[in-house]
Amino acid sequence: MDENTALVVTDTDTEDVNFKVLGQNGVFIADLTGSEPGEKNGNWTISGVKAIYLTEGDTYDPLTKTATFGGKTSLKGSEVPGEIPNTENVFSYFDDDLGNWTNQRAFTNTAIALFGSTSTTATGTSLESDPTYGVTLTKGLGAEGFSGVDGLGQTRVSFKDLDVAIAPTPEPSSLLGLVGAGVLGVGLRRKRKQ
Repeated sequence: MDENTALVVTDTDTEDVNFKVLGQNGVFIADLTGSEPGEKNGNWTISGVKAIYLTEGDTYDPLTKTATFGGKTSLKGSEVPGEIPNTENVFSYFDDDLGNWTNQRAFTNTAIALFGSTSTTATGTSLESDPTYGVTLTKGLGAEGFSGVDGLGQTRVSFKDLDVAIAPTPEPSSLLGLVGAGVLGVGLRRKRKQ
C-alpha cells in the first residue's frame, strides 16, 4: 500500500467481501496462485506472479480475484511506441546516510510506463548486490492498463494481470571481473553501496 492511500475492506467474512482504494496513490496486489518459486545458484526465484495495481475508485473481489476500474478507460490503443529502459534500484533501497528509502515508486512507475507503451516487457535490477536481483514485467494475455482522474483532479493509472518474474541476474563477465580490481570495479562497488 502506497503512502497517503487507504484500502477499505467491507463485508469481511461474507461472500460480499470487497476492497476499495481511496487516496493519493495505490495498492499493489500480488496473486501467487499460479506462481512457481524456485532456485538459481542457491538463491530464491519466483515466476508466474500476477500483479494488480489499484488506484482511487478501483475495487477488488478477493474471492473471485476480480478487479474493477471505477470509471477509468483502457490504455489499449493509446500506447506510445518504444522500449522501456532497464530500471536500476527497482525494488527501492534504504539509504542509511539519508535515513530514507530511495526511488520508492520505481517498480510501480516501471509497470505504469510499460502499460503506456507498445513494449510487451520491462526489466529492472536491485541496487543491492550479492546477488543482484532482476525483475521482468510482461504484459501477457489479459494484461491491461487503465487511466482516470481521481478526486483531486490527478490522472491515475491502474493495471491488471501483469506477469512478474524475479531472479538473480547474471554475474558480470569474466573480463569485467578482471577490471573489478581497477578503477571501474571500485566505481561499480561504490554505486552498489549507495
